[in-house]
Amino acid sequence: MKRRYLLLSSLLLILICSPALAHEHEHETKQVLVTVNPNLFAPGQDISNATYGATLRSLTIIQNPNPSAPPEQAFLFQYSPVFAEAVTPNCSLGGVPPLPCAPIGNSVFSYTSSSVPQSHPTLWGDVAHALPCLTGQCSVNPPPFLAPFLRVDFAAPTDSASVILATINPSDGELAAFSTVAAFDDTGQNIGYCFSGSPGAGVGCSGTIVVGPDSNGDNWMKVTFSDPSARISFIVAGASTDLVPVAVVQFDSPVSLQLAGLLKKVQGVGPGKSLERKAMFAETYYKVHDIEAACAQLTAFEHELKAQTDNHIPDLTALQLLSTTEAIEAALSCREPESRGPQPWD
Repeated sequence: MKRRYLLLSSLLLILICSPALAHEHEHETKQVLVTVNPNLFAPGQDISNATYGATLRSLTIIQNPNPSAPPEQAFLFQYSPVFAEAVTPNCSLGGVPPLPCAPIGNSVFSYTSSSVPQSHPTLWGDVAHALPCLTGQCSVNPPPFLAPFLRVDFAAPTDSASVILATINPSDGELAAFSTVAAFDDTGQNIGYCFSGSPGAGVGCSGTIVVGPDSNGDNWMKVTFSDPSARISFIVAGASTDLVPVAVVQFDSPVSLQLAGLLKKVQGVGPGKSLERKAMFAETYYKVHDIEAACAQLTAFEHELKAQTDNHIPDLTALQLLSTTEAIEAALSCREPESRGPQPWD
């Protein structure tokens, strides 16, 4: 086994030192479509850093309690973790037919840590009115944020980011709670926003209804930003004028980053280091542009992972690793991933 490691390491060193390959490494274009799905985690689990390539945080903007604070410090940003939140099986947002409280499974995002299934999902706040504050232009009046909103920071600026959130139309005296998502570059400048899937200014956005609408016009909608220049460093998601539930985030991430994440996440999982070695070899082969060999290692990794699920590996841990593995395989065109039925984010 030592000889195999030495031979592979030598091959990697020789190929990486090649000027042509070094140039290719600097311009990697293959992207993994990563899905942050709260159903892959235990209810009440902190999932802020559970997905490699993205950090989830809830963000609240409050007035500075210091009356002598300068105008530019009149409002403060407060961050807290994001959790997976289970809702009861019969939970609905109303309407006919009833709109489910989660677009798939029974979990959504939350800024509370309750592990008890909820009869109504946590609702996220008013992004539309927070946009000026996010670009350093808060007004002197208290902003009507109502609740924290979701912020997702990407480890590498991305060309595509999506969020599934609910849109609740006015009915029975309710306020309009339209879904709102905004994208920002690495300088903190707002480069685009979507209002219930309708484009605002800046980078392109689109909206697709994935569940619903019900008799009131309420629905779950997938809002997607696309930016060929790959400038999206973070997004914020929530509502406009009221509150909405939020579930599922998707984003493009470099293959190299996701392979590194797979290797990190599998360390200490299962008996021995067999899975870890396969993840390491897949990453190494990808670095030397041997896609066929990388795919073979990923396929072997997937088969072993499935074989050990339940007996040696907890089911949720296996699902998380499998989600990453299948996404990488799809990005490398290894093979068609096994179908799990239609998903709202497809």
